[in-house]
Amino acid sequence: MSSQRPGGATEPFGDKDSVAWLHSIGMDQYAGVFSKYGFESTFTVGLLESPDVLIKCGIFPDDATFLFERTQSCRLLLQRWSPMIVRIPTTTTVARFLQCTPVPVLSVRALQLAEHGFDTLAALKNFVLEDGEVVGLSIGHAQALHHIALLMNDPSQMPKSIAISLELWLANISPPMHHYMELLRLVRPDVETVEDLLTVTRSEVMSMLISIGHRRTLWSYILRARTYWFDSL
Repeated sequence: MSSQRPGGATEPFGDKDSVAWLHSIGMDQYAGVFSKYGFESTFTVGLLESPDVLIKCGIFPDDATFLFERTQSCRLLLQRWSPMIVRIPTTTTVARFLQCTPVPVLSVRALQLAEHGFDTLAALKNFVLEDGEVVGLSIGHAQALHHIALLMNDPSQMPKSIAISLELWLANISPPMHHYMELLRLVRPDVETVEDLLTVTRSEVMSMLISIGHRRTLWSYILRARTYWFDSL
């Protein structure tokens, strides 16, 4: 079935839902699909990188290409929102933080995220796109959360000192992970100090019997500790 396609507006629609954007380009019939897969806002539409995602959502290839070619106005929103996301206070809960983002509907997924280890903002920073399927997020919401997580990461953040006991080091990261000592030793029995921890591999951390969010968070702290250690030599 062919779609009627008027010239369509090219100006940004601001922070409106995608229904208005779809109506402006004569593609109203896909409003339900966009909502189902998490593209209910023009911000999430702006995160699309190719027509392939839309095709996976069940949109006809020709229509997917047509839609993607008209996402420029939505991508303009990313330039406006990115600095605002960086300025959202991080001394709050995951739910309240997500309420302040361009995709506030993500806040209702806070409990779902917590069940998979993304229970603090420190853990949320390590969310990657493939975690969306594990958590049960729609593809649009997963892309939005990954984008937000990338913006949350402060490259100037200093790693934790390694000149302390392993248990204390694990207790001082966020969220605290000292209660995972025995689980860590199941994958690496020789780990006794923080310096030993620096030799643990990503695959070993990812094989630990803990939530995916906590695995990613622990690995990010190990990487920062390595940087601190080698820079201090």
